[in-house]
Amino acid sequence: FLTLLNVGPNTVRGGRHMMGSAADYDDTVAESNETDNLGLHQYVWSPLTVNRNTPVVRALPPVRGPFANPNCDGMRFTPTSGYAWLTSLVSAATDDDYDLFVYDDYAGSTSGFSNLIRDSQYGGNATEYVVAHYSGTPDVVYPAAVYWNHVTGGSFVADQTDAMGRNGASGGGSVHFADVTLPANRLADVFEGYFYAGVTYHIGLLRNSGTADLRFSVFPGTAGGVYRRSEAAAYSAAVSAVFDSLAFSPSADGWHPIVVYRPSGSDLAAVVYDLTWNESSLVDVPGGEPPATLSFTGAVPNPVTGQARFSFALPRAGRVR
Repeated sequence: FLTLLNVGPNTVRGGRHMMGSAADYDDTVAESNETDNLGLHQYVWSPLTVNRNTPVVRALPPVRGPFANPNCDGMRFTPTSGYAWLTSLVSAATDDDYDLFVYDDYAGSTSGFSNLIRDSQYGGNATEYVVAHYSGTPDVVYPAAVYWNHVTGGSFVADQTDAMGRNGASGGGSVHFADVTLPANRLADVFEGYFYAGVTYHIGLLRNSGTADLRFSVFPGTAGGVYRRSEAAAYSAAVSAVFDSLAFSPSADGWHPIVVYRPSGSDLAAVVYDLTWNESSLVDVPGGEPPATLSFTGAVPNPVTGQARFSFALPRAGRVR
């Protein structure tokens, strides 16, 4: 007795997916053993190639399944060689929870998406991201969206980037990235700062336009380091609705990844910001309380040859001179 279900063709997304085969699925034929009619198998499909600074919107990922490696919607990202890289993911609905797993292997239909190098598993629709040092980390990575739970069952956004053109060393002065645009559906940017052990650096993020909340974190400058969002060396605190800052004293010299990110998928509209760091001008404000005194980033560029930008944070609203 043979039943053929003529459905399809079906499009299968990249990554790991489960396939099942069933004999006598409706128990039409009497058998001595009715428990061996279902077979479950897992195969690896060619991952979707994703590009730097180009987010993709995808339908909810497959359920995890009963296998050692979870079913997933898998992608392939090749960051620019010699720079810190970042991959991120967020669910569009607040009641959907999808996680980010990052692998370094893919070889064919039965091999790949099995060597997990790092994951990020925040709850709800918090932005998940994994960031890596420029040196000693994989040249090609395979990000994967992994199902945890859903109510709405909505889509997710996957984003990926690297720090090409976004690195600097203060050398006693200031480093300033002005009017950086994080377009709609872009989730995070990564910068690199060369920091020296024993020096305290003051880093500030000023939102110039847009309403989306932004935060930033600094990660260790250790070669080979791959970190999830929860493994930062320092996290920013809000000084005002548009300004975040932190003070950071590294334990070793080196290029440290700095991640600017949306904390959740609640607002994915475009936003424009400045990121600045130096060794003396900004005042750290623990606990997100208003500053007790004036906080000032200094002049950019320095020395001033024409127009210049000055950024202030005030303990209360008022004019500055």
